[in-house]
Amino acid sequence: MRRLIPLPKDIRFAEGELLLENGVAVELKTAENEEHFADLITDLFQEYWGIAPVVKLAGSKTAESFLEDQYQISIQSKKITLVSHCEKGLQLAMKTLRQLAEPCRCGVQGFWLKCCKIKDYADTEFRAVKLKIVPEESITDVEKELRFAAAMKFNYAFVEPVGIFPFKSHPEFGWRDQMKRSADFRHLLDVADECGIKLIPCFNIFHGSFSCDYFSGQHAVLNFHRDLASLFEPGGESLCFSNPETRKVISDLILELYDFFEQPEYFHLGCLNDSDFRQCRECCAMEPGDLVSEYILSFYDIFTGEERPRFIFGKNPSQEEQKKIALSLPGDILLEMKEGQTIPDGLDILMELNSSFTDLPADAGGVVFPLDYRVESMGEMADLAWNSKQFRITRKEDIIQNYHFVVWDMDLQKYTDSSPVFY
Repeated sequence: MRRLIPLPKDIRFAEGELLLENGVAVELKTAENEEHFADLITDLFQEYWGIAPVVKLAGSKTAESFLEDQYQISIQSKKITLVSHCEKGLQLAMKTLRQLAEPCRCGVQGFWLKCCKIKDYADTEFRAVKLKIVPEESITDVEKELRFAAAMKFNYAFVEPVGIFPFKSHPEFGWRDQMKRSADFRHLLDVADECGIKLIPCFNIFHGSFSCDYFSGQHAVLNFHRDLASLFEPGGESLCFSNPETRKVISDLILELYDFFEQPEYFHLGCLNDSDFRQCRECCAMEPGDLVSEYILSFYDIFTGEERPRFIFGKNPSQEEQKKIALSLPGDILLEMKEGQTIPDGLDILMELNSSFTDLPADAGGVVFPLDYRVESMGEMADLAWNSKQFRITRKEDIIQNYHFVVWDMDLQKYTDSSPVFY
């Protein structure tokens, strides 16, 4: 049981075990009975355990009512049965089998599985982590993090390349000697596709200096391109919201990332905070909420038709000035909701927790922790992302403030997607 992360909704062990060896019988019962499902399972058996199973395909009336992130497993002494609606459920079932499998001992080669029956599904369709790729981090490290997140059954990863993406439209927005290759990011897309996780790009439309001020000698743009100073506020840390040229340049960067990452359904715009915000004479002449709203909407308008992604955007709730900024934005932008505020009809509450020692409200739409290597919290964060409706932490010590988010679709006038997001 301890090896299963996140913990399945229902698991019942029985006597006996199955030896994973060449020729092991595997039956797939799915609603979408596609021939390539057999190839998928065969490839995963080879990758996980180095064996070739005998796969049998069958349709399933039961699986027709399954959610995409729902599956059942039956392990008997001579046979494995996997039930799912589609390919996504089969991949999740295989990840559970991989965790459950135990290497043989005492001179016997291979792996064995304890006989059991498992019924499992995800409480939320959207389970995301955020990967911030900095110059000193290798693509190999990022690949490890992606594979780890996928193994824990996260299905989305926000990727924020900080000064390292090889932009063609404006290469000055990257470190000249530390940019990664386009091939590196294509490799990450291939890895994500292979292990069942969707990459979503993030570009911080508020801060172009990547946490470095103008005088530090570490400004990715201004230390090499003084002619671009007008794109930033006087201190150089924040982009200038009122400058039309800033909006044009950032629009180019957003569109380039969006196309490179294969036009995903979401795009993360970063997080607004007070650093160097609204200091130039033009920005100061505008009311803060109007300034920020117009700035964000300028990027909203660069997409047309059904191809436009849904934007995700955060405010820093720890800063008093941010709490005072009232925004007027399209409804599919994710925004902060003050703790204790009444949830409007049709909305769901979404949480980012800074601590695992926190109870979820009964109406939580889901939760996602940051991906890290703290062993003591890893199981809890994976369980909380998968089992957010049922999971409860009983320890109360070390409670840290949590943040609540809501999302509203202006066009449909209703809540449309239960999407926990970590930013």
